[in-house]
Amino acid sequence: MGRKVADLMMNHLFSEDSIAVDTHVLRVLRRLEIVDDATAEQAADTINAITPAEYKRHAHEWLIQLGMQVCHARTPDCQSCVVFKFCPSGAKFSKSRPL
Repeated sequence: MGRKVADLMMNHLFSEDSIAVDTHVLRVLRRLEIVDDATAEQAADTINAITPAEYKRHAHEWLIQLGMQVCHARTPDCQSCVVFKFCPSGAKFSKSRPL
């Protein structure tokens, strides 16, 4: 069992707030420059340390949906992104959307 599965189990089965980091979540965190860690495990440690407790329960769900539906690997849909104005990477991908 890997770290992501362990974090998901802690969150959903044992009601222990924890943010699981997969490739989608890691991509969003890197583009937002919240983490620059090399691995998902390191990113999970970082994001769990800085996220307030009241947001940890659902943060994985929010981040994974953002990564899967909007912040795609090759062609992110910056026009639809709810955090575009906070995203340092947005300028690379979308020249037409004003801040």
